[in-house]
Amino acid sequence: MSFKTRRISFFTLILISCSLLYFNFSFFPKNILSWDVFGYYLYLPLNFIYNNWGLQDTAVLHNVLDHYHNSATLYQAYPLPTGSWVLRYPIGMSYLYAPFFFIGHLLARFTDFPKDGFSQPYQVAILSGGIFYSILGFYFLRKVLLRYYSDAVSAGCMFIIYFGTNYFMHSSFQGTNAMSHNYLFTLYAAITWFTIRWHETFGTKHLLLLATACGLTIMARPSELVCLFIPFFWQVGTTYSLKEKIALFFKRKTHTFIFFFVLFTALLPQLIYWKVITGKFLFNSYDDNPGEGFEFLHPFITQVLFSFRKGWLVYTPVMLLAIAGLVVSIRQKKEYINGLLIYFIINFYIVASWSCWWYAESFGQRSLIPSYALMVLPLGAFLTMTLRPGRKWLAITTVTVAALFVSLNLFQTWQYLNNVIHPSRMTKEAYFSVFGMLDTPEDYEKILVMDRSGGPVEIDPSLYTNTKDWTQEFDTIPDPSADFVFSGANSMKMDSAVIYSPPIKKAYMELTEKDHAKLKVSMQVYSTGDIKNNPGSLVITFEHKQKSYGYSSTDIEDFKIEPNKWSEVSVNYLTPLIRTPEDTLKVYYWHRGRLPLYIDKLKVEVWEPKN
Repeated sequence: MSFKTRRISFFTLILISCSLLYFNFSFFPKNILSWDVFGYYLYLPLNFIYNNWGLQDTAVLHNVLDHYHNSATLYQAYPLPTGSWVLRYPIGMSYLYAPFFFIGHLLARFTDFPKDGFSQPYQVAILSGGIFYSILGFYFLRKVLLRYYSDAVSAGCMFIIYFGTNYFMHSSFQGTNAMSHNYLFTLYAAITWFTIRWHETFGTKHLLLLATACGLTIMARPSELVCLFIPFFWQVGTTYSLKEKIALFFKRKTHTFIFFFVLFTALLPQLIYWKVITGKFLFNSYDDNPGEGFEFLHPFITQVLFSFRKGWLVYTPVMLLAIAGLVVSIRQKKEYINGLLIYFIINFYIVASWSCWWYAESFGQRSLIPSYALMVLPLGAFLTMTLRPGRKWLAITTVTVAALFVSLNLFQTWQYLNNVIHPSRMTKEAYFSVFGMLDTPEDYEKILVMDRSGGPVEIDPSLYTNTKDWTQEFDTIPDPSADFVFSGANSMKMDSAVIYSPPIKKAYMELTEKDHAKLKVSMQVYSTGDIKNNPGSLVITFEHKQKSYGYSSTDIEDFKIEPNKWSEVSVNYLTPLIRTPEDTLKVYYWHRGRLPLYIDKLKVEVWEPKN
């Protein structure tokens, strides 16, 4: 096709590119190398500047955090029993950052900025890299669309994906264009294009590029292993049956070997890193946080799709047009539909199975952004079908609905950036209270999801009601003590040989059916001497598969406990974000002193929200 027949989509690409440049540099982030991005990026400065690959000494990073305030805590890494620290995030994003990291390092060498990996030259370079990869993604997207659709439809699809979805927010504001989502979008667009070209030419060049794109995608986020379904099932149902497609890979076994060799080469640095640091080639770097993980038997499908907290089709409704286009594609676009459906269904299931299904503070379902590079194809099929000549009213309706959805996305992006839409705590009531509004109502905080940001836990009887109590009197335990008793027949004597009391254990489903409850946990303490010399802790925690999260430890020596007298220790506790209803509350006393101490009447009161 000549430029004249492709110019609408070309100028749409220019418009998107200019938008990315304008918004990123107009809203330049305070520190782009922060939070999760800090974790993705750490491989580069640790290896090339600090020579501290294994993080045996974390002082370097703590100095960085103190100076640049990249993160409130060093959650991006955690210690191992060996003394080394392992980085939580996979290595793939650092591959993509690397060219711009080196540009930033070169700029720092010729300026007065610190050559520490985090000063202004590095920040500008990484921001520029995000813009580059975003533009590259739409470059590939345009090539894919023009292979199947007209110039006008291709332009419309590009415009809708950029301005009508949460891609706009996550690639243009607050420095989020350094997160994985727009990078993965680009990689998926590249995978699709090189898949098309390899099937057309069976050229080695396109195979190498396809394998490289797949390798980078998997290393950026291991769950993106599903990207392999795209080339595997491409043209299954048209040119090839599944049996013929498998035979093709055996027929072209040299290409198959090259593909998996390049893929393995891309994965190898991560495997080596894990082996050197942890002693294992395969390592679950999220294993230290039992409060989050995949729940494949209990996916949050309805919430991910329709929740007002972060529902995909609530905050990105324009994708309803792409979903409708799947029906059209099943009939008309058999070349890509099987691979697309298999990829999208499995990928969506993985996204919906993560226990923190709203993916923290973000606009809409950010984890689905990479899939837009494929969902644009059924979107194009839908627009082609509805904008066909002779369907005037259908075309008018489609354009009107699409325009409304794009306008809604742009307005809600503004609301999000101005704190009208909360990034993680929206409810149905809150959503409709600010729908179309420029500001929040006076009682906004009360109608949001419970704030779990920390601070003292207060129990207001006007908002919460005491529904359940459990008490451990220690009368039936082995070897109870009758030396000093607060209530019942016996108490429990703690000393250097007995450091943990029998716990109160209850499944979350026994506490409440609501999304949270507040607990008042108390016990009676009898000390024969100064409590400062005989410390202990009242422990409250939840366990998932015998691993603790939501841990709270309250030191009894901080309370006024008079010697030779029963005193109460009491603490309030907000239940954490529960991974499963079967997770278990565990309350017990941990004696850290060496002298005898007596406890009695360990009690848990459950206070549920009235509304």
